[in-house]
Amino acid sequence: MFIVAQIIGILLIILNVISMQLKKKKNIVFVLLLINLLTAINLMMLGSYTGSIICFFAAIQVIINSFFERKNKEIPKVILGFYFIISIICGVITYKTMFDTLPIISSILFTITIIQKKEKNIRRIYVY
Repeated sequence: MFIVAQIIGILLIILNVISMQLKKKKNIVFVLLLINLLTAINLMMLGSYTGSIICFFAAIQVIINSFFERKNKEIPKVILGFYFIISIICGVITYKTMFDTLPIISSILFTITIIQKKEKNIRRIYVY
């Protein structure tokens, strides 16, 4: 399992680099969906369940947001609040060490990233 997780990790590095080179938001977001699904599987293999749960939730966020974007609608603030609350709850439930706060922070930044309208802003926030 460990070796498979390392191979997936290398693939994730490549996908992250590729995602920020794409020109259209829908392509960037699609690759981010793949990245989150693979990261969730990778973290589960390595026993980091906090990160894994949050990455699965991030993939669900991308799918939900895609429905709104296809209809050219704003994502309701209630749903955004729900995203933040769920991220915090997932982190609190699985919290064991101080390092378990990093996936929570990353999840909040990811939520802010995927609601951006301009590709330039997606790249800026994603770098953090």
